[in-house]
Amino acid sequence: MAPKLSSFLRELKRRRVYRAATVYVVVGAGIIGLGEAALPSQVWGGIQIPIGVLLLAGLPIALVLAWAYELKPEEARLPDPAGVESPASAADRMRDGEAEWRNRKSIVVLPFDNVSPDPADAYLADGLTEEIITNLSFIRSLRVISRSSAMVLKGTQKDVRTIGQELAVQYVLEGSVRKVGSDLRITAQLIDAASDSHLWAEKYDGVLEDVFGMQDEVSRSIVEALELRLLTNERDRVGTRRPGNLQAYELFLRARSEVWGSLDESSLTKALELAERGLALAGDSDLLLALKGLVYFQFVNAMIKPPQTYESLLAQAQDCADRAVELNPESAAGHALQGFVSMNRGNPAAAVVHFREALLLNPGDPDTLMFLGFLGSAGGWAPEGTVALLERLARVDPLTPVNKGGMAWFHWFHEGDFGAAIQSWSGWFGLLEEAKSPWRFLHAYLTAAAGRPSEANAIVERMRRENPDHLLTALGVFLRHAWMGEVEEALGAVTDDLEQGARWDDFWPVVMADGYAMINERDSALHWLERGIEYGITHVKYLQEYDPFLANLRADDRFHTLMTRASELTRSLSALARLEQTR
Repeated sequence: MAPKLSSFLRELKRRRVYRAATVYVVVGAGIIGLGEAALPSQVWGGIQIPIGVLLLAGLPIALVLAWAYELKPEEARLPDPAGVESPASAADRMRDGEAEWRNRKSIVVLPFDNVSPDPADAYLADGLTEEIITNLSFIRSLRVISRSSAMVLKGTQKDVRTIGQELAVQYVLEGSVRKVGSDLRITAQLIDAASDSHLWAEKYDGVLEDVFGMQDEVSRSIVEALELRLLTNERDRVGTRRPGNLQAYELFLRARSEVWGSLDESSLTKALELAERGLALAGDSDLLLALKGLVYFQFVNAMIKPPQTYESLLAQAQDCADRAVELNPESAAGHALQGFVSMNRGNPAAAVVHFREALLLNPGDPDTLMFLGFLGSAGGWAPEGTVALLERLARVDPLTPVNKGGMAWFHWFHEGDFGAAIQSWSGWFGLLEEAKSPWRFLHAYLTAAAGRPSEANAIVERMRRENPDHLLTALGVFLRHAWMGEVEEALGAVTDDLEQGARWDDFWPVVMADGYAMINERDSALHWLERGIEYGITHVKYLQEYDPFLANLRADDRFHTLMTRASELTRSLSALARLEQTR
């Protein structure tokens, strides 16, 4: 079957057009049967043909409406909160569901050792580790520690019991990969972490061209050893769709390691080059397309490229994401990428729809959990659902400091406790300082919000010395002058690049509003605040009470009009998220 026809038929099924046709036919047959039984034969004989014609003519209309009713995520409508389940009952189900998720069987896949003669073959061992993690992550009855945390344990000397206790997992998988020429040997063993006893061990011998099948065989062996029951769609997903060309797959692994590396321009540029080479070899691949699109997104999200390029970069990321999902409607990476792009384009409704889909396909994806947790916190959604997401994030990615401390989002926006947010991210902020990263801006912002402007100033000064050209440094300089009451200096710090860059983010418009509000430039502050609200920063209590930098706006009638809009968006986005369904 042609790919486009196959994709169209899958879309018909997804939009429930088949179901609509069945219901229409059944109802039509019922109408005809009722007419025959209830009306005199003379009357029925006179109207039978017109009714039949009307029913026949109405069928294509019903099918078109069925297609149109299931909107594209990009055009997702915000539902009317009336009739949505009450927050109390949703919270009860959320707590029950999250307790069930915590009690699932759990595993960490330790990075496989590269025992090949050539150290350059380490990418193959890392790729095997990542693929097994990906395969297992599709299984909803299993809690899997994320790739980013698992790779922290590469070369660890910790014993299995310690690892199990620190990560709160029941099982540990470890193994090795040996490649000599084209010959390949994979060894793997599954260990009960509490007793340090081996449950299963196996060796797999083959050639490099067999690596896909060998990887999947390891994953299926784990499923059998843990006696997991798989749903039909989970059984299909154990064996992630990969580039069909082995050389393209190697390029995919190398590109992925660059994307998950230092997140600087050189590593992302190299990842883009590798992904394009892989696509040239393999043709369209949903994995390579999603990875390529992620590079374009990160150029914008990390503010690496000039702001004048953001619109074009996001358009390219969107194209990659759409093509990935068209090729594979169950591409969690593709749906997540659509969510990332929708966020930066200022469409939080579409972002929520895409993130929900990604999380339903891969419940333990840390990036999706983090972005949804941020949106729920900054948007003022039901606190129980937001906390559940952030707690799950900490459990699946406990060794990545920004995710381990993900509750900082909740402390920040839901509670207005800036000190608790700083404490949650203390490990991450330490790493940012060590790396001299411009993302220290968040530490400076929270420190100033906590009432310690002199400490915040010191952070901004270090950014000026060590990251002089980054837009986050420019944002920090603007705020520093603003909270010091230096009006002319603050206004002079706002460059065209800073304004253009801030327009392509969700929270930076609120920061711009903070700065302008502190120097009493109300029109500019309200303009930027409105943009932030449209991006999904709609937590009314945060904006009305917690944000210490907006005080000069709160007596303005226009501010209260914006709060009404924010409240409406909060209710609609919270209903749209339906977070209790993402487990």
